[in-house]
Amino acid sequence: MALYWKCTHSASVVSQTATQATIRVTCKWKNNGQTFDVNYVSAWVTCNGVEKKVATNVGVNATNSTSQSVALGSSDFTINKTHSAQNISCSAKITSSSTHQPGTQSSTAATTSVAAKTSYAVTYDANGGNWAPQSQTKWHGEKLLLRHKPATRDGYTFKLWNTKKTARLSSNPKR
Repeated sequence: MALYWKCTHSASVVSQTATQATIRVTCKWKNNGQTFDVNYVSAWVTCNGVEKKVATNVGVNATNSTSQSVALGSSDFTINKTHSAQNISCSAKITSSSTHQPGTQSSTAATTSVAAKTSYAVTYDANGGNWAPQSQTKWHGEKLLLRHKPATRDGYTFKLWNTKKTARLSSNPKR
């Protein structure tokens, strides 16, 4: 029996922080040339290999239009950002156990882009001294390890790095 419906989905980033993004995937029933009512419909959405059920044994009233699209359910997926942008694969699946139009349809998988984790450039200035480390990239939520000996300057003792070039906390003159 030819099915007069198909499965589609939509996916979009609905919120994000410096380290995570939330993708919402919605499963949709779409008429494919006929109008009818169908009961016993279940739906799932998948994102990044994780599947979630979003509808169980619901009815679909598809009598308004031969190209009607009905959202059956949505779910949110939390994606951890990495040092590079990612393309996350999302899809949906519908199963109907109705005697009128039984069957299973899956949507074509599509990717949703998630930006890279927020990063910052960290530069060091020895303020006339020696041994300033090379610039580094600091990724949000990750520790930055400085693998370098402290800066030196004749007549000063190194205390700590500071965000202000003129800060006196970073060095104390020797007497």
